[in-house]
Amino acid sequence: MDSSQDSKSLLPPLKPTMFDTSHENPFKVPPDEEILNIREIKAREKEDRSKTRNMKIWDKGLKYNRAGALRKIEEIEISTTPAEEKVTVAEAAHAALVADRVRARENIHKTIDKKREMFLLQMMIDIKKEEIKKLEQFALLREYGLKNSEDMLIEDTTRFNEYWDECKRQSHDAMKEAKKLNKIKIDITHDINHLNEEIQQLQTQIQKHEESLEEYTKYKEFLDKVEPHEKDAGNHFQNSEQLTDIFHGYIEHNLILIQNIQELEQNLEQTKHEYENIERLTGHKLSELNGGRGELGKAIEEKDKRCIQLEGRLQKTIGNEQTGHPVLMRLEQTTRDVLRLEADEGQQDCLGLLTEVEHRLDVYLRIFKEFDQIDEEYVTKKAIDLEKNRREKSRNETLIKEKKKNQDKLQKYMERSANPKIRKVGRQPMPKSKLPEKIVEKVVVEPPQEELDRVEFLGDD
Repeated sequence: MDSSQDSKSLLPPLKPTMFDTSHENPFKVPPDEEILNIREIKAREKEDRSKTRNMKIWDKGLKYNRAGALRKIEEIEISTTPAEEKVTVAEAAHAALVADRVRARENIHKTIDKKREMFLLQMMIDIKKEEIKKLEQFALLREYGLKNSEDMLIEDTTRFNEYWDECKRQSHDAMKEAKKLNKIKIDITHDINHLNEEIQQLQTQIQKHEESLEEYTKYKEFLDKVEPHEKDAGNHFQNSEQLTDIFHGYIEHNLILIQNIQELEQNLEQTKHEYENIERLTGHKLSELNGGRGELGKAIEEKDKRCIQLEGRLQKTIGNEQTGHPVLMRLEQTTRDVLRLEADEGQQDCLGLLTEVEHRLDVYLRIFKEFDQIDEEYVTKKAIDLEKNRREKSRNETLIKEKKKNQDKLQKYMERSANPKIRKVGRQPMPKSKLPEKIVEKVVVEPPQEELDRVEFLGDD
């Protein structure tokens, strides 16, 4: 018995391990740090289980089945001190009870209140983190939406400016082409009138000669009746070929007149053909322009709808203008770039600049609508009335000229009857043919295109 006790006393005491909880009271409340870390510990254990689930058994290593069952040799302490005093079970229980009483002096209600406050604080922190995350996501979405709106506004403004420039260019080209065709039409009409006047003059001359021929024929018949038959015919013609020469001269003169008339008729037909071609081309171009105007009207309506949508989006972002948001600052800078303003030009804010852009768009659209809403029936009616007035005026002038010409002709006839000319004997000289008049083209100096656009669209004098 003594030998067994001596052998036990010679063994060194065991070091307490981290798994040895025999000296602790199992009924005591754990500290707050352990309570707060329970969730992390469980998550860590769950992660370790998921990692070791698919591992081989030899890769998992050694696992202790019982806490404190195995120890390393280094954990054994070799004590050179004499054997420790023996402690009975009763004394150990009394010491543990006293320690538990000291630790449990705190009130259980205070502990519960502290834990409740810590739980509420942790819950409040989690809620704030979630709210911060939601606000960050909302701010990112708002910034992305403003950036897209800004890009769409810049793109629409650029496209509208290009579209407006194209409309102005097409309108100017159409007006220039119409002026050119009108000028050609006036020239052709002038040529036709000139040729008609020449034809009328030639017809008048032919009629005049026919009347003179009838008059001379009557005189000849009268003289033939009055003249005695026994008188020698040699008094009229000295040679038998004189009458033939006179007839040949009249024939040549008539041929020249016929040739001139044919040339004039040919020129008239050619001019009429050119006039019809130009009129057909002009009508085709006018129909194309009218069709293009309808398409432009539809496109403008679509642009108006787009502007209304952009205006609605712009009204939504008015509340954030005074906050100094970087997106609003970029929007203001972009608007200044669109208006071609420097940093020191204009003291307006972003809303004022956008209002200026809207005002310019309204001005351009109003000008285009006024140009598009011209009453075609009124213009056609006015053109017909002007054409009627012109024709009536031309007819009156022609009647006055013919009346004056007839009066002059009658006066000359009376003068010729009062003072008869001495009859010439022999071949008369043939009059020279009249050369066609050369049309001198007038050089019209057109003003610059910028001046024409300013007068047309802005109404400046």
